[in-house]
Amino acid sequence: MKPSPASDASSATGSAATWRRLPLESIDPQAVAVDPRSADSVWISANVFLYHSTDGGLTWQTVDAPFLVVNGATTLRFDAAGRLHVAYPDHGVWELTE
Repeated sequence: MKPSPASDASSATGSAATWRRLPLESIDPQAVAVDPRSADSVWISANVFLYHSTDGGLTWQTVDAPFLVVNGATTLRFDAAGRLHVAYPDHGVWELTE
């Protein structure tokens, strides 16, 4: 099996030996988080953007940051209650409230 380039976001389907490329061309993923309440809800930080998929990575939407971003998010984490926390350089950690 030939691995994808480091800048390609990929997902395992069924087993670790089956891979498919996610439709996120020309991005450099910095962080990824999967919602513990729904495996179809995937978040990726890339460049200065946040991307969210509600269908396991088949389609993606850009999500606005809480402020003008010069440096993208470096860490994405869900807490035990399922809330997403996003860390930005020079801006600290933010919690997504819906």
